[in-house]
Amino acid sequence: MSSHTPLNDSDVRTMLQSGTDPSDIIERLVETGAWSNSGATEIVRFMTRGPDALMNTNTPLPRPKRARDPRQARDPRGAGLRRGSWA
Repeated sequence: MSSHTPLNDSDVRTMLQSGTDPSDIIERLVETGAWSNSGATEIVRFMTRGPDALMNTNTPLPRPKRARDPRQARDPRGAGLRRGSWA
C-alpha cells in the first residue's frame, strides 16, 4: 500500500506551474502505486511539452468489413462460444 494519495491532472499542473521539479512529480506519481516510472515520465513530459509528432498525425482507423449476406454474418457471441466449437 502507498502512503500518498493519488494525484489528479490538476494537482500535477499546479505542481508544474509552481516550479516543482518534474523528477519530484514523477517520483510522487510512482509512489502512489497508480503509475509506472515510464508512464509517469510520459505523462509529465506530455503536460510540460505537449503531444509528440506521432500524436499530431491524424491516422484514420480501419473500418470493419460488412457481411455481404446476412446468413454469413459473424456470430455475435464471438469465436469459441458456438456449440461444438473447440477453437
